[in-house]
Amino acid sequence: MELRWRKISLYLWRVILTTIVVLVAYEQFFSQPPPLQPSAGGGSVPKPAAESQGLLTLSPMLKQVIPAVVNITTVGYEKREAGETDGLRYFLDNPDGSDDREFRNLGSGVIVNAELGYIITNFHVIEDAHQINVVLNDERQVNARLLGSDPNTDVALLKIDPTNLSELPFGDSTDLEVGDFVVAVGNPFGLRHSVTLGIVSALGRYGINGNGNGIEDYIQTDAPINPGNSGGALVNTNGELVGLNTAIYSEAGSNAGIGFAIPTSKLNGIMEQLLMYGSVQRGKFGVVTEPLNDALRLRFGLSNTAEGIVVTKVEGSSLAARTGMREGDIIQRINGTDIDSQQTLRNATGLLLAGQLFTIEVQRGTQALSFQTRFPRPVPSRSAGDFIHPKLSGAEFRDLPLAEQIGPAAGVLVHSVRSGTSAWHANLRPGDVVLQVNGTFINGMQSFREALRGSGNRLKLLVQSGQQVYDVTIR
Repeated sequence: MELRWRKISLYLWRVILTTIVVLVAYEQFFSQPPPLQPSAGGGSVPKPAAESQGLLTLSPMLKQVIPAVVNITTVGYEKREAGETDGLRYFLDNPDGSDDREFRNLGSGVIVNAELGYIITNFHVIEDAHQINVVLNDERQVNARLLGSDPNTDVALLKIDPTNLSELPFGDSTDLEVGDFVVAVGNPFGLRHSVTLGIVSALGRYGINGNGNGIEDYIQTDAPINPGNSGGALVNTNGELVGLNTAIYSEAGSNAGIGFAIPTSKLNGIMEQLLMYGSVQRGKFGVVTEPLNDALRLRFGLSNTAEGIVVTKVEGSSLAARTGMREGDIIQRINGTDIDSQQTLRNATGLLLAGQLFTIEVQRGTQALSFQTRFPRPVPSRSAGDFIHPKLSGAEFRDLPLAEQIGPAAGVLVHSVRSGTSAWHANLRPGDVVLQVNGTFINGMQSFREALRGSGNRLKLLVQSGQQVYDVTIR
Protein backbone atom coordinates (compact mmCIF):
# COMPACT_ATOMS: atom_id res chain seq x y z
CA MET A 1 0.00 0.00 0.00
CA GLU A 2 2.84 2.37 0.87
CA LEU A 3 4.48 1.72 -2.51
CA ARG A 4 1.26 2.61 -4.34
CA TRP A 5 0.95 5.98 -2.50
CA ARG A 6 4.54 6.77 -3.41
CA LYS A 7 3.74 6.21 -7.11
CA ILE A 8 0.60 8.37 -6.89
CA SER A 9 2.54 11.14 -5.11
CA LEU A 10 5.31 11.09 -7.74
CA TYR A 11 2.76 11.27 -10.54
CA LEU A 12 1.01 14.30 -8.93
CA TRP A 13 4.32 16.14 -8.57
CA ARG A 14 5.06 15.55 -12.25
CA VAL A 15 1.66 16.99 -13.24
CA ILE A 16 2.20 20.06 -11.02
CA LEU A 17 5.69 20.72 -12.41
CA THR A 18 4.52 20.32 -16.03
CA THR A 19 1.66 22.78 -15.41
CA ILE A 20 4.06 25.33 -13.93
CA VAL A 21 6.42 25.06 -16.95
CA VAL A 22 3.54 25.48 -19.42
CA LEU A 23 2.21 28.55 -17.58
CA VAL A 24 5.62 30.21 -17.48
CA ALA A 25 6.20 29.54 -21.19
CA TYR A 26 2.75 30.86 -22.06
CA GLU A 27 3.37 34.06 -20.10
CA GLN A 28 6.77 34.65 -21.73
CA PHE A 29 5.61 34.04 -25.31
CA PHE A 30 2.12 35.49 -25.49
CA SER A 31 2.69 38.58 -23.37
CA GLN A 32 5.11 39.95 -26.03
CA PRO A 33 4.05 41.54 -29.35
CA PRO A 34 4.17 39.01 -32.20
CA PRO A 35 7.38 39.19 -34.26
CA LEU A 36 7.18 40.89 -37.68
CA GLN A 37 7.00 38.26 -40.38
CA PRO A 38 8.95 38.40 -43.66
CA SER A 39 7.04 39.07 -46.84
CA ALA A 40 5.82 36.23 -49.04
CA GLY A 41 8.77 36.90 -51.34
CA GLY A 42 11.22 35.93 -48.59
CA GLY A 43 12.43 39.48 -47.89
CA SER A 44 12.89 40.88 -44.42
CA VAL A 45 11.61 44.00 -42.74
CA PRO A 46 13.83 46.91 -43.87
CA LYS A 47 16.31 48.23 -41.32
CA PRO A 48 15.05 51.83 -41.22
CA ALA A 49 11.60 50.68 -40.16
CA ALA A 50 11.21 51.11 -36.39
CA GLU A 51 8.66 50.27 -33.74
CA SER A 52 6.91 52.86 -31.65
CA GLN A 53 4.65 51.36 -28.96
CA GLY A 54 4.43 48.20 -31.02
CA LEU A 55 3.58 50.00 -34.31
CA LEU A 56 5.76 49.90 -37.42
CA THR A 57 6.87 53.39 -38.54
CA LEU A 58 8.87 54.86 -41.43
CA SER A 59 9.46 58.13 -39.61
CA PRO A 60 13.24 57.64 -38.94
CA MET A 61 13.86 56.87 -42.61
CA LEU A 62 11.78 59.82 -43.83
CA LYS A 63 13.68 62.23 -41.60
CA GLN A 64 16.70 61.45 -43.78
CA VAL A 65 14.78 61.56 -47.09
CA ILE A 66 12.65 64.70 -46.82
CA PRO A 67 15.53 67.26 -46.61
CA ALA A 68 16.78 66.05 -50.01
CA VAL A 69 13.45 66.71 -51.78
CA VAL A 70 12.88 70.30 -52.90
CA ASN A 71 10.09 72.46 -54.23
CA ILE A 72 10.60 73.94 -57.71
CA THR A 73 8.73 76.88 -59.20
CA THR A 74 9.44 78.25 -62.66
CA VAL A 75 8.50 81.39 -64.53
CA GLY A 76 8.41 81.64 -68.31
CA TYR A 77 6.64 83.23 -71.23
CA GLU A 78 4.69 81.60 -73.98
CA LYS A 79 3.74 83.08 -77.34
CA ARG A 80 0.07 83.71 -77.93
CA GLU A 81 -1.44 82.21 -81.02
CA ALA A 82 -2.88 84.67 -83.53
CA GLY A 83 -6.44 85.63 -82.60
CA GLU A 84 -6.24 83.90 -79.20
CA THR A 85 -7.95 85.76 -76.36
CA ASP A 86 -8.76 84.90 -72.80
CA GLY A 87 -10.43 88.07 -71.55
CA LEU A 88 -9.39 89.88 -68.39
CA ARG A 89 -6.71 87.36 -67.42
CA TYR A 90 -4.75 88.07 -70.60
CA PHE A 91 -4.55 91.79 -69.89
CA LEU A 92 -3.69 91.26 -66.25
CA ASP A 93 -0.81 88.99 -67.23
CA ASN A 94 0.28 91.29 -70.04
CA PRO A 95 -0.31 94.91 -69.03
CA ASP A 96 1.89 96.16 -71.85
CA GLY A 97 -0.22 94.37 -74.47
CA SER A 98 2.70 92.21 -75.63
CA ASP A 99 2.29 88.91 -77.41
CA ASP A 100 4.02 86.99 -74.61
CA ARG A 101 2.03 85.55 -71.74
CA GLU A 102 3.64 84.66 -68.43
CA PHE A 103 3.18 81.18 -67.07
CA ARG A 104 4.26 79.51 -63.83
CA ASN A 105 4.97 75.85 -63.20
CA LEU A 106 5.12 73.94 -59.95
CA GLY A 107 7.01 70.74 -59.31
CA SER A 108 9.52 68.89 -57.20
CA GLY A 109 13.17 67.90 -57.41
CA VAL A 110 15.69 65.62 -55.71
CA ILE A 111 19.17 66.62 -54.54
CA VAL A 112 21.42 63.82 -55.79
CA ASN A 113 24.80 65.46 -55.09
CA ALA A 114 25.01 67.74 -52.06
CA GLU A 115 28.67 68.61 -52.59
CA LEU A 116 28.09 69.98 -56.09
CA GLY A 117 24.45 71.07 -55.72
CA TYR A 118 22.97 68.82 -58.42
CA ILE A 119 19.18 68.42 -58.52
CA ILE A 120 17.31 66.06 -60.82
CA THR A 121 13.75 66.76 -61.91
CA ASN A 122 11.41 66.38 -64.88
CA PHE A 123 11.93 68.23 -68.13
CA HIS A 124 8.28 69.26 -68.23
CA VAL A 125 8.71 71.01 -64.86
CA ILE A 126 11.34 73.45 -66.23
CA GLU A 127 10.38 73.49 -69.93
CA ASP A 128 10.59 77.01 -71.46
CA ALA A 129 11.44 78.49 -68.06
CA HIS A 130 13.29 81.79 -67.86
CA GLN A 131 13.63 81.57 -64.10
CA ILE A 132 13.95 78.47 -61.90
CA ASN A 133 13.46 78.88 -58.15
CA VAL A 134 14.16 76.17 -55.58
CA VAL A 135 12.80 76.12 -52.02
CA LEU A 136 14.81 73.87 -49.71
CA ASN A 137 13.52 71.95 -46.73
CA ASP A 138 14.80 74.65 -44.33
CA GLU A 139 12.81 77.31 -46.25
CA ARG A 140 15.85 78.78 -48.03
CA GLN A 141 15.01 80.04 -51.52
CA VAL A 142 17.73 79.82 -54.17
CA ASN A 143 17.97 80.25 -57.91
CA ALA A 144 18.86 77.23 -60.03
CA ARG A 145 20.42 77.00 -63.45
CA LEU A 146 19.81 74.33 -66.03
CA LEU A 147 22.79 72.06 -66.76
CA GLY A 148 20.99 69.92 -69.32
CA SER A 149 17.74 68.21 -70.26
CA ASP A 150 16.36 65.29 -72.25
CA PRO A 151 12.75 65.71 -73.43
CA ASN A 152 12.60 62.11 -74.71
CA THR A 153 12.90 60.69 -71.19
CA ASP A 154 11.51 63.80 -69.44
CA VAL A 155 14.62 64.38 -67.30
CA ALA A 156 16.40 67.63 -66.44
CA LEU A 157 19.46 68.37 -64.32
CA LEU A 158 19.78 71.58 -62.29
CA LYS A 159 22.50 73.13 -60.15
CA ILE A 160 22.22 75.31 -57.07
CA ASP A 161 24.70 76.75 -54.57
CA PRO A 162 26.04 73.70 -52.67
CA THR A 163 25.69 75.05 -49.12
CA ASN A 164 24.41 72.83 -46.28
CA LEU A 165 22.53 70.44 -48.54
CA SER A 166 21.29 66.90 -47.98
CA GLU A 167 21.37 64.35 -50.79
CA LEU A 168 19.40 61.19 -51.47
CA PRO A 169 21.41 58.02 -52.16
CA PHE A 170 20.60 56.03 -55.27
CA GLY A 171 19.07 52.59 -54.87
CA ASP A 172 19.02 49.84 -57.48
CA SER A 173 15.62 49.93 -59.18
CA THR A 174 16.36 46.59 -60.87
CA ASP A 175 15.93 44.97 -57.42
CA LEU A 176 12.30 46.14 -57.23
CA GLU A 177 9.53 43.56 -57.44
CA VAL A 178 5.79 43.96 -57.79
CA GLY A 179 4.37 44.26 -54.29
CA ASP A 180 7.37 46.04 -52.75
CA PHE A 181 6.49 49.02 -50.60
CA VAL A 182 7.55 52.45 -51.95
CA VAL A 183 7.10 56.00 -50.70
CA ALA A 184 6.47 59.09 -52.85
CA VAL A 185 7.83 62.39 -51.51
CA GLY A 186 7.09 65.73 -53.18
CA ASN A 187 5.00 68.88 -53.29
CA PRO A 188 1.52 68.01 -54.64
CA PHE A 189 -0.59 71.14 -55.20
CA GLY A 190 2.21 73.09 -53.51
CA LEU A 191 1.82 71.16 -50.23
CA ARG A 192 5.49 70.77 -49.52
CA HIS A 193 7.11 67.73 -47.93
CA SER A 194 4.06 65.53 -48.54
CA VAL A 195 4.59 61.78 -48.13
CA THR A 196 2.42 58.99 -49.52
CA LEU A 197 2.83 55.21 -49.22
CA GLY A 198 2.01 52.52 -51.74
CA ILE A 199 3.38 49.48 -53.52
CA VAL A 200 5.01 48.77 -56.84
CA SER A 201 2.02 47.89 -59.03
CA ALA A 202 3.95 46.96 -62.20
CA LEU A 203 7.35 47.32 -63.84
CA GLY A 204 8.46 48.15 -67.36
CA ARG A 205 5.34 50.10 -68.31
CA TYR A 206 5.36 51.89 -71.68
CA GLY A 207 2.89 53.45 -74.10
CA ILE A 208 1.70 55.87 -71.41
CA ASN A 209 2.10 59.11 -73.38
CA GLY A 210 -0.09 57.87 -76.18
CA ASN A 211 1.83 59.51 -79.04
CA GLY A 212 4.30 56.63 -79.36
CA ASN A 213 7.27 59.00 -79.60
CA GLY A 214 8.52 58.91 -76.02
CA ILE A 215 11.11 56.57 -74.55
CA GLU A 216 9.32 54.89 -71.68
CA ASP A 217 10.20 52.28 -69.08
CA TYR A 218 8.21 53.21 -66.01
CA ILE A 219 7.66 51.92 -62.51
CA GLN A 220 3.91 51.90 -61.84
CA THR A 221 2.82 52.60 -58.28
CA ASP A 222 -0.41 53.21 -56.37
CA ALA A 223 1.34 55.61 -53.98
CA PRO A 224 -0.81 58.75 -54.48
CA ILE A 225 0.88 61.16 -56.92
CA ASN A 226 -0.73 64.47 -57.88
CA PRO A 227 0.19 67.62 -59.83
CA GLY A 228 3.26 69.10 -58.17
CA ASN A 229 4.74 65.66 -57.42
CA SER A 230 6.51 65.67 -60.79
CA GLY A 231 10.25 65.41 -60.30
CA GLY A 232 9.87 64.20 -56.72
CA ALA A 233 11.35 61.09 -55.14
CA LEU A 234 10.09 57.54 -55.16
CA VAL A 235 12.06 55.74 -52.44
CA ASN A 236 12.22 52.23 -51.08
CA THR A 237 11.86 51.45 -47.38
CA ASN A 238 15.64 51.79 -46.98
CA GLY A 239 15.32 55.47 -47.88
CA GLU A 240 17.05 55.06 -51.26
CA LEU A 241 15.93 56.75 -54.47
CA VAL A 242 14.52 54.15 -56.86
CA GLY A 243 12.48 56.37 -59.18
CA LEU A 244 11.65 59.92 -60.26
CA ASN A 245 7.90 60.58 -60.09
CA THR A 246 6.82 61.71 -63.54
CA ALA A 247 3.23 61.09 -64.58
CA ILE A 248 -0.22 59.99 -63.48
CA TYR A 249 -3.03 58.26 -65.31
CA SER A 250 -6.20 60.19 -64.61
CA GLU A 251 -9.20 61.53 -66.48
CA ALA A 252 -9.88 64.11 -63.76
CA GLY A 253 -6.31 65.44 -63.51
CA SER A 254 -5.72 64.19 -59.97
CA ASN A 255 -4.67 60.90 -58.44
CA ALA A 256 -6.56 57.79 -59.47
CA GLY A 257 -4.19 55.26 -57.93
CA ILE A 258 -1.99 54.93 -61.02
CA GLY A 259 1.30 56.82 -61.04
CA PHE A 260 4.53 56.36 -62.96
CA ALA A 261 8.19 56.94 -62.12
CA ILE A 262 11.41 56.78 -64.13
CA PRO A 263 13.62 54.05 -62.60
CA THR A 264 17.07 54.97 -61.30
CA SER A 265 18.60 52.30 -63.55
CA LYS A 266 17.93 54.74 -66.42
CA LEU A 267 18.69 57.97 -64.54
CA ASN A 268 22.39 57.29 -63.88
CA GLY A 269 23.43 57.21 -67.53
CA ILE A 270 21.14 60.11 -68.44
CA MET A 271 22.63 62.29 -65.69
CA GLU A 272 26.17 61.49 -66.80
CA GLN A 273 25.44 62.62 -70.34
CA LEU A 274 23.55 65.74 -69.26
CA LEU A 275 26.62 66.77 -67.28
CA MET A 276 28.97 65.99 -70.14
CA TYR A 277 27.01 67.27 -73.14
CA GLY A 278 23.98 69.15 -71.85
CA SER A 279 21.77 66.64 -73.66
CA VAL A 280 21.61 62.88 -74.16
CA GLN A 281 23.69 61.68 -77.10
CA ARG A 282 22.06 58.68 -78.73
CA GLY A 283 23.65 56.71 -81.50
CA LYS A 284 22.03 55.59 -84.74
CA PHE A 285 22.09 51.83 -85.23
CA GLY A 286 21.19 51.99 -88.92
CA VAL A 287 18.33 49.53 -89.46
CA VAL A 288 14.77 49.83 -90.72
CA THR A 289 12.34 47.41 -89.07
CA GLU A 290 8.73 46.33 -89.43
CA PRO A 291 6.42 43.97 -87.53
CA LEU A 292 6.54 40.56 -89.17
CA ASN A 293 3.60 39.71 -91.45
CA ASP A 294 2.83 37.19 -94.20
CA ALA A 295 4.28 39.39 -96.96
CA LEU A 296 7.57 39.79 -95.10
CA ARG A 297 7.71 36.07 -94.28
CA LEU A 298 7.40 35.35 -97.99
CA ARG A 299 9.93 38.05 -98.94
CA PHE A 300 12.64 36.75 -96.62
CA GLY A 301 11.72 33.07 -96.77
CA LEU A 302 10.76 32.85 -93.11
CA SER A 303 8.62 30.12 -91.59
CA ASN A 304 4.94 30.69 -90.94
CA THR A 305 5.57 30.39 -87.20
CA ALA A 306 8.22 33.14 -87.08
CA GLU A 307 7.18 36.15 -85.00
CA GLY A 308 8.78 39.43 -84.00
CA ILE A 309 10.34 42.55 -85.49
CA VAL A 310 12.16 41.95 -88.77
CA VAL A 311 15.01 44.01 -90.23
CA THR A 312 13.94 45.16 -93.71
CA LYS A 313 16.97 47.36 -94.45
CA VAL A 314 20.53 47.74 -93.16
CA GLU A 315 22.12 51.05 -94.02
CA GLY A 316 25.58 50.81 -95.55
CA SER A 317 28.57 51.66 -93.31
CA SER A 318 26.22 51.94 -90.30
CA LEU A 319 26.91 50.43 -86.89
CA ALA A 320 24.40 47.67 -87.69
CA ALA A 321 26.28 46.80 -90.89
CA ARG A 322 29.63 46.75 -89.07
CA THR A 323 28.10 44.60 -86.34
CA GLY A 324 26.94 41.99 -88.86
CA MET A 325 23.20 42.54 -89.07
CA ARG A 326 21.41 41.48 -92.25
CA GLU A 327 18.04 42.02 -93.87
CA GLY A 328 15.62 39.33 -92.73
CA ASP A 329 17.07 39.09 -89.22
CA ILE A 330 14.36 38.93 -86.56
CA ILE A 331 15.31 41.04 -83.53
CA GLN A 332 14.35 39.12 -80.40
CA ARG A 333 16.15 40.75 -77.46
CA ILE A 334 18.32 43.79 -76.68
CA ASN A 335 20.27 43.61 -73.44
CA GLY A 336 17.94 40.83 -72.31
CA THR A 337 14.75 42.81 -72.98
CA ASP A 338 12.25 40.96 -75.17
CA ILE A 339 11.41 42.86 -78.36
CA ASP A 340 7.81 42.15 -79.35
CA SER A 341 6.69 45.48 -80.84
CA GLN A 342 7.96 48.67 -82.42
CA GLN A 343 7.45 50.43 -79.08
CA THR A 344 9.61 47.99 -77.11
CA LEU A 345 12.27 48.29 -79.81
CA ARG A 346 12.12 52.11 -79.60
CA ASN A 347 12.39 51.98 -75.81
CA ALA A 348 15.29 49.54 -75.83
CA THR A 349 17.35 51.41 -78.43
CA GLY A 350 16.37 54.87 -77.18
CA LEU A 351 17.69 54.08 -73.70
CA LEU A 352 21.06 52.99 -75.08
CA LEU A 353 23.50 55.82 -74.47
CA ALA A 354 26.54 56.72 -76.51
CA GLY A 355 29.49 54.61 -75.39
CA GLN A 356 27.29 51.98 -73.73
CA LEU A 357 27.98 48.33 -74.59
CA PHE A 358 24.88 46.37 -75.56
CA THR A 359 23.93 42.91 -76.82
CA ILE A 360 21.40 42.29 -79.59
CA GLU A 361 19.99 38.79 -80.15
CA VAL A 362 18.46 37.84 -83.51
CA GLN A 363 16.96 34.85 -85.25
CA ARG A 364 18.46 34.26 -88.71
CA GLY A 365 16.67 31.37 -90.37
CA THR A 366 17.20 28.48 -87.96
CA GLN A 367 20.17 30.14 -86.26
CA ALA A 368 20.07 32.05 -82.99
CA LEU A 369 22.80 34.72 -83.14
CA SER A 370 24.08 37.24 -80.61
CA PHE A 371 26.01 40.43 -81.43
CA GLN A 372 27.76 42.74 -79.00
CA THR A 373 28.59 46.33 -79.91
CA ARG A 374 28.43 49.93 -78.70
CA PHE A 375 27.58 53.34 -80.05
CA PRO A 376 30.66 55.56 -80.32
CA ARG A 377 30.93 58.18 -77.62
CA PRO A 378 30.97 61.66 -79.17
CA VAL A 379 33.55 64.19 -78.11
CA PRO A 380 31.85 66.68 -75.79
CA SER A 381 31.80 70.21 -77.20
CA ARG A 382 30.88 71.69 -73.80
CA SER A 383 31.18 70.71 -70.18
CA ALA A 384 30.58 72.13 -66.72
CA GLY A 385 33.81 72.71 -64.82
CA ASP A 386 32.15 71.14 -61.75
CA PHE A 387 32.10 67.83 -63.57
CA ILE A 388 35.59 67.77 -65.09
CA HIS A 389 37.60 69.12 -62.12
CA PRO A 390 36.52 70.39 -58.68
CA LYS A 391 38.99 73.32 -58.87
CA LEU A 392 37.10 74.63 -61.91
CA SER A 393 33.70 74.64 -60.23
CA GLY A 394 31.46 77.43 -61.46
CA ALA A 395 32.76 77.69 -65.03
CA GLU A 396 31.46 76.21 -68.26
CA PHE A 397 33.89 75.41 -71.05
CA ARG A 398 33.22 74.94 -74.76
CA ASP A 399 35.13 74.24 -77.94
CA LEU A 400 36.21 77.38 -79.72
CA PRO A 401 34.20 78.31 -82.82
CA LEU A 402 36.06 77.24 -85.96
CA ALA A 403 36.63 80.85 -86.96
CA GLU A 404 38.58 81.47 -83.75
CA GLN A 405 40.76 78.35 -83.86
CA ILE A 406 44.35 79.21 -84.76
CA GLY A 407 47.04 76.56 -85.06
CA PRO A 408 47.19 73.15 -83.35
CA ALA A 409 46.80 74.63 -79.84
CA ALA A 410 43.32 76.04 -80.30
CA GLY A 411 42.42 75.84 -76.62
CA VAL A 412 38.96 75.89 -75.09
CA LEU A 413 36.64 78.81 -74.46
CA VAL A 414 35.52 79.85 -70.98
CA HIS A 415 31.86 80.28 -71.87
CA SER A 416 30.52 81.40 -68.48
CA VAL A 417 31.69 81.85 -64.88
CA ARG A 418 29.46 82.30 -61.84
CA SER A 419 30.64 84.91 -59.36
CA GLY A 420 31.93 83.68 -56.01
CA THR A 421 32.88 80.22 -57.30
CA SER A 422 36.29 78.52 -57.45
CA ALA A 423 36.75 79.44 -61.10
CA TRP A 424 35.78 83.06 -60.40
CA HIS A 425 38.32 83.37 -57.57
CA ALA A 426 40.96 81.95 -59.96
CA ASN A 427 40.26 85.02 -62.17
CA LEU A 428 38.75 83.04 -65.03
CA ARG A 429 36.24 85.16 -66.92
CA PRO A 430 33.83 84.60 -69.82
CA GLY A 431 35.65 84.94 -73.15
CA ASP A 432 39.00 83.70 -71.80
CA VAL A 433 40.69 80.89 -73.71
CA VAL A 434 42.59 78.15 -71.85
CA LEU A 435 45.65 77.18 -73.94
CA GLN A 436 47.57 74.86 -71.59
CA VAL A 437 46.99 72.64 -68.57
CA ASN A 438 50.13 71.98 -66.51
CA GLY A 439 52.34 72.65 -69.52
CA THR A 440 50.31 70.54 -71.98
CA PHE A 441 48.81 72.34 -74.97
CA ILE A 442 45.17 71.56 -75.61
CA ASN A 443 43.23 71.73 -78.87
CA GLY A 444 39.67 71.10 -77.75
CA MET A 445 37.43 69.68 -75.06
CA GLN A 446 38.69 66.11 -75.40
CA SER A 447 42.34 66.97 -74.82
CA PHE A 448 41.28 69.43 -72.09
CA ARG A 449 39.52 66.66 -70.19
CA GLU A 450 42.45 64.27 -70.68
CA ALA A 451 44.94 66.84 -69.36
CA LEU A 452 42.76 67.54 -66.31
CA ARG A 453 42.27 63.85 -65.58
CA GLY A 454 45.86 63.43 -64.40
CA SER A 455 46.38 66.91 -63.00
CA GLY A 456 45.84 66.22 -59.29
CA ASN A 457 44.97 69.03 -56.90
CA ARG A 458 47.32 71.65 -58.39
CA LEU A 459 46.40 73.26 -61.68
CA LYS A 460 48.55 75.61 -63.73
CA LEU A 461 46.66 77.05 -66.69
CA LEU A 462 47.92 79.20 -69.53
CA VAL A 463 45.08 81.59 -70.29
CA GLN A 464 44.58 84.10 -73.07
CA SER A 465 42.36 87.06 -72.23
CA GLY A 466 42.03 89.45 -75.15
CA GLN A 467 45.57 90.28 -76.25
CA GLN A 468 47.14 89.16 -72.97
CA VAL A 469 48.46 85.70 -72.09
CA TYR A 470 49.12 84.84 -68.44
CA ASP A 471 49.48 81.92 -66.03
CA VAL A 472 46.76 80.95 -63.57
CA THR A 473 47.79 78.67 -60.69
CA ILE A 474 45.01 77.04 -58.69
CA ARG A 475 45.89 75.13 -55.50
